[in-house]
Amino acid sequence: MKLKAISDSVGISPEDLAPCLMKFWETLQESISNIDFDAAIKSRSTSMKSEIKNATSSIKKLTWISRTRDGQAVFQLDAKYECDSTCGESHVVNIVVCLNNREAIGTNFLKLEIASIRELRASNVEGFSDNHVLGLLITFDQNLLSLGGWDQSYAFSSEYASAYKMNYRPVLKSNILIFRLHAV
Repeated sequence: MKLKAISDSVGISPEDLAPCLMKFWETLQESISNIDFDAAIKSRSTSMKSEIKNATSSIKKLTWISRTRDGQAVFQLDAKYECDSTCGESHVVNIVVCLNNREAIGTNFLKLEIASIRELRASNVEGFSDNHVLGLLITFDQNLLSLGGWDQSYAFSSEYASAYKMNYRPVLKSNILIFRLHAV
């Protein structure tokens, strides 16, 4: 079984992305579609994240963030992409892979909001604004989670979209896009 990625527009839609980010989006979709789902679920969340990381390793300017755990919760991004500025501007994509219980939905949105604010404050590029930073949640649809044997407590993509529309839209200023994976 293979994976296919579709967008769930919450804060922005793929059609509204800058050309360099649209190219990244398409490359990410193509890379993810090469994952063999049956092989990727051997160790559930750990192996799935590893397979996503391996499938996207050839994407230039995409950096996967390594984590060290010393008994403390890790509140950071999973990956970050920076465009090569051939578009004439600087763009950043902050990525969170969402293989978590439902309680983490708000935390995952908050990770992207904080990362966006951090990018805006750290940038020394004139005119760098919210339009130059994209938050990307890689989520899994309900059927994919069921096929993979994840338990019922895992949040699926439509729960993220619903939570955004019902609760987080008025609070979050950053541009967020949901990258929903499902089996084909």
